[in-house]
Amino acid sequence: MGDNVKLNIKLIQSNAYAALIVLVLLAILFMSFYSMMKPFAMTYNAFYNDSKYSGFLNQTSCDQSGGVWRDAACYALDERASNLLVKIRYYWLVAPIILAIGFILWLVTVATKKDPQDFYRGP
Repeated sequence: MGDNVKLNIKLIQSNAYAALIVLVLLAILFMSFYSMMKPFAMTYNAFYNDSKYSGFLNQTSCDQSGGVWRDAACYALDERASNLLVKIRYYWLVAPIILAIGFILWLVTVATKKDPQDFYRGP
């Protein structure tokens, strides 16, 4: 290793500005995530765990109420849509985490980049 290798995080040029941008983007990300969880939870409870369809005992009354008859029971959604609703719940959880990791990695790469004056080997 030589004297030219610098792996410490420097707050020069626009690195502090980049850190501030990352913090603001993370705050916006998780505030929007928090605000969207209530409508999604209401949709999930309305369609996936809806108990009003459990009282129908035959396919005719289930179809008349707008439900789907499967496995000798009445449900609000068909099997494919209810499985997709469960997957979307996990996607809503994973997406902001991946985006936050991307923001942090971008911050680290910006904060540890070489100073452009290191590349100039003038007189």
